[in-house]
Amino acid sequence: MSSTRRLQQPLALAALTAFLAAGCVPLGEAVDPPDVEATSGQAQDEGPEGGDGVETVDDGSGESGARGAQGDAEAEDHEEDAEDSEEDPGSDAGDHPPVVAEASIWDHTAAELVDVQVSVYPLVRDSHDGEDYLAARIDFELADGSGRFDLEAALTSPDTDPTEIRLVDTEALEVQAPLMVSDGELSLLPVQLEYDIVFPGDVATWTGLYEDLGAESSAVLVPYFGLLEDVEVLEPEDLDAEVLESYLLVEDLGFDPVRVLPRTYPADVYRERDGGDVSIRDDDGQATLTMASDVLFDVDEHDLDDDADVALQAAAEELERLDGGELFIVGHTDDVLDEDHNQALSERRAESVHDRLDELTDLSAFEITVEGRNFQEPVADNETEEGRAQNRRVELLFELPELEDLTDLQQIGEPADPEGPVGTAGEVLEVTAEDGRAAEVAVEEVYRVDNLLVGRLSVEITQNAEGHDTSGQLAWPFSFGDDSLREERESLGEGGQVDAVTLLIGDSRVFPLEMSGRGWITGVDDDGEFLQVDLPWYSPLADRYVGGGQDAVEGTRGVVTVLWPLVSSEEVTIDVPVETEYEDREGFDPWRFEDVPVVDGLQRSEADADKDED
Repeated sequence: MSSTRRLQQPLALAALTAFLAAGCVPLGEAVDPPDVEATSGQAQDEGPEGGDGVETVDDGSGESGARGAQGDAEAEDHEEDAEDSEEDPGSDAGDHPPVVAEASIWDHTAAELVDVQVSVYPLVRDSHDGEDYLAARIDFELADGSGRFDLEAALTSPDTDPTEIRLVDTEALEVQAPLMVSDGELSLLPVQLEYDIVFPGDVATWTGLYEDLGAESSAVLVPYFGLLEDVEVLEPEDLDAEVLESYLLVEDLGFDPVRVLPRTYPADVYRERDGGDVSIRDDDGQATLTMASDVLFDVDEHDLDDDADVALQAAAEELERLDGGELFIVGHTDDVLDEDHNQALSERRAESVHDRLDELTDLSAFEITVEGRNFQEPVADNETEEGRAQNRRVELLFELPELEDLTDLQQIGEPADPEGPVGTAGEVLEVTAEDGRAAEVAVEEVYRVDNLLVGRLSVEITQNAEGHDTSGQLAWPFSFGDDSLREERESLGEGGQVDAVTLLIGDSRVFPLEMSGRGWITGVDDDGEFLQVDLPWYSPLADRYVGGGQDAVEGTRGVVTVLWPLVSSEEVTIDVPVETEYEDREGFDPWRFEDVPVVDGLQRSEADADKDED
């Protein structure tokens, strides 16, 4: 059996709602361009019950087949391919070597850790029809030559094929997912993967295409391995021709793309004020402060409640950080009743907020616009009560000053008192849940890279849920799970995402950075143009599908990566809450690490070098 390269293709449109928060895109049906096998991208199933080592895989034909974890025929074929890989000329990039890292990753089938090495090769510039792209190549192999590694599960985005490789501009705070293409009939993800499972002797290559932003280097966020920095961007002639053959270029797709959709997104700073029902989103310096209408007004009313001042005082404190500028105070409603009624209601509510803010703080430095936009700018689906509640809101829109980082938030309020176990750097905390499951968590390191703060945290499952032989997802101590209250975040792998690990700065809770956009793809029209649903989505800059959908048994271990906005403090507080303004972890203990030291990335590299010498 020869190794195959596949043009990865996402799942059926039935899973559309699962793509909103993940920033993923449902595509069309299988297509077979020349020399490229197109496979269906069905959602990754949960791991097999009973631990029999066999996973059912949908091959897109409507039939299911069993893939043995160590099937004799598959292993023999991999051994034959491995002989070829030993002579792979692409393993040496000459003057432009790859960025290499190793990680111990849990193999759910063998129930043991395996050491895996990743080699991120330079990004190569490519062009087609006057547009510039980047071709990426990443190799995976077993570091100690033993065990097995389910690479497909490790790289699987929530509910789609292995595309979970993101480029990160650590200075501009921009994030890139693999771009999309249209062949005129379908929308496709041009991603190729060699070997679903890596056996000893394999060098499995993952390749994908991205937008070229003109940078000379990039960081690459790889699940389990973390943020790999300083990956060069080169011209094709800078690499040996034999090395270049292992890359996927646009000309290798086997068809001429009718449309190309780059997927480059800003890394939003999202935070919430403790106890104030106030959230603030910073999208590249443009801030949106949101107050839910149910904390300000009664239903269908515009007079402020007696308790509204808690949220309005928090909003006033945020405005006091500014030196003035344009300020928009905008009322929004759901779509219950007619547009005229909701337009008048949204205007009156915005004016009520303006009047009270003017009493709480000096607004004279601002150029203020007060307006209502009824139900014309929904942030959630009006078909559900939860969605309608999110759409009923008042927003303050303003431009943020050129703040270096978020350290000044320490001057606003005090962090909330801890509600669960508290530790410091170097300690291990036990986290429990009402269903009997337990895990140990620890902070491995926190360091700065340009405008980022990077955290690496470890987890080990120590006890299964009562009456079960697993604890569910490995990520549960770090995750809000399948809660659907905030922007359909249940789509992020049903609890496999790392989205609950926050920083406490003053009385602000700072979430992992989020790549964000508006609209997700539902297919293409008759002209090959991409069809999109006009709703916002948010996806955390953290591991989004830890465990690849496999159930975690006792002893399962892993290390996750979280990217936060820059904080210049020498120490930070890392906190996983029971609940926030829009999410809750009911049934799980909260936990907190205080006085966690922060080092510069350079210091970290030097420390690693000293450790290697010892």
